[in-house]
Amino acid sequence: MKVLFLLNGLGLGNSTRCHAVMQRLNKRGATIEAITSGNGLWYFQDKLEVRKIHVSQPLHYGSSQGKISIWRTFAAPQDIIRSLNESARALDETLVTFRPNVVVTDSEYVFRPAKRRKIPIVAINNADLVFWNYRRFGDAPISVAPQFYCVELLDALFHKIVPDVVISPALGPDVPSDSDRIKHVGPIVREGYLARDGDGAEAESRSVIMLSGSNFGTQITFGANPPSMAVDILGRDEPE
Repeated sequence: MKVLFLLNGLGLGNSTRCHAVMQRLNKRGATIEAITSGNGLWYFQDKLEVRKIHVSQPLHYGSSQGKISIWRTFAAPQDIIRSLNESARALDETLVTFRPNVVVTDSEYVFRPAKRRKIPIVAINNADLVFWNYRRFGDAPISVAPQFYCVELLDALFHKIVPDVVISPALGPDVPSDSDRIKHVGPIVREGYLARDGDGAEAESRSVIMLSGSNFGTQITFGANPPSMAVDILGRDEPE
């Protein structure tokens, strides 16, 4: 089995969960190559599971004061189109040389080269959970509406239509699905990072929150910890 991973390299969440899947596939004898950009390039450069890394053009996101800006992103459609075209060329060339049996995509939206060759596309994405929870909680602040309608909603629709199968990681077992192609699984964890059993209550009273690994991470200020719950934060400077 030859598996090609096409993954977004902006942050590290896509890279680390894809690496977890690669570890399992490698043990089953799969030959793996990856197309990525940004942080994904240095993350995978020493990973023995990946035979070869191909460079793609990162999707351009507009920014304002160090934060991702939806308005500036869509104000420059030529940058988005150019990035998608260059990524499509990278995918097309890799499909010719590598000839994979399946393409696994994580937060990348180039698909026509694989569809033309009738290569199955498996996506790792949980935009369906964002869509479901946004509708479930009716008190979402208006400030997140542009992000939801311009990015998350389109993301959910894309994954409902384009991939053959979508693997959607979820924390709870009661998440509904309105599509047979969306398969909910538990959190995807790399080998060596599974939680160890603690000594009773102490093991159940700690929570770790891992903030974004991209350059658009937001500084979070916390009030008080929930009763009987200690919260550790990784990925940002300690809040005041």
